[in-house]
Amino acid sequence: MIPVPFRFRGCGQALRGWFQHPRGPLAFTAEKRLKTAQVNLRMDPKLKTLADKAASDDQRSLTSLIEKLLADYLRQHGYLKK
Repeated sequence: MIPVPFRFRGCGQALRGWFQHPRGPLAFTAEKRLKTAQVNLRMDPKLKTLADKAASDDQRSLTSLIEKLLADYLRQHGYLKK
């Protein structure tokens, strides 16, 4: 397999690297990216502080904790299959 050059642009800096993939550099980013929807919400600062602590104690990010809690709720109420 021949190495395929690709560029990663982030934070205003260009980085170069090599990635061996038969479909080229675009396949690399498409396979790694998970499709997610973005949700913005506001909450009481005390609630966020406690949620950050709970997520940390569960070794999760705050986003992961909120997603898990929402999925659990939806399963319990029959919106999401178990």
